[in-house]
Amino acid sequence: MAGRYFAQAKKNIGQFRRHEFHFFAGMSKLLELFYAGIRADTPPPIPYSEILRTAEVMDRVIEQVYPATVAGGSR
Repeated sequence: MAGRYFAQAKKNIGQFRRHEFHFFAGMSKLLELFYAGIRADTPPPIPYSEILRTAEVMDRVIEQVYPATVAGGSR
């Protein structure tokens, strides 16, 4: 197990040094697939039902973390 962790750490360091390792790395790929789908007239990389479900979960989290902001409508 330690060998796997070490190998992954080496991979992560290499990606970081090549500027490929950052918090939103997956977002770049997702946007690339999204726009490729628009050009090719194919379905989005994530089904609409999953997009809506994720937005709903995020809304619930925000309501719990910032109840006064959401209820009051101001920041």
